[in-house]
Amino acid sequence: MSTESGVVSIFANDAAETWTPMDWSTLDEMSFWLFGNNTGADLFVDILDNRNPCSIHDDAERYTLTLVDDFSGWQQVTIRFADMDRKEIYNGAPSDGLGLSTVHGWGFGAVNVGGEVTYYIDDVVLRSTQSE
Repeated sequence: MSTESGVVSIFANDAAETWTPMDWSTLDEMSFWLFGNNTGADLFVDILDNRNPCSIHDDAERYTLTLVDDFSGWQQVTIRFADMDRKEIYNGAPSDGLGLSTVHGWGFGAVNVGGEVTYYIDDVVLRSTQSE
């Protein structure tokens, strides 16, 4: 039996009534510190890219990168946006590529952890490596 769990951070106005996209088009990676549990489970990071015009539900296009929980304790993880693949979740999302000019949020999750597990994420940073 496959089990999946995760969290999503949606970018919204102060009243949390309207999704408010951010422009990440000049950025090419994100990093964060992850507390691993060495379960061997698949972890994933999703970017919620553009949506359909005038949408009132979650139809954001998903791009994902899979990691493996193969360590214990804190480790820095870097996600290059160019390494992410489109994830179809059958929500009617546009399919026009990872443009990053209208990012609506991001998510983290785990698949098949085999029981109750807690993951911690800290110090999420967006960065451009183009000038490095």
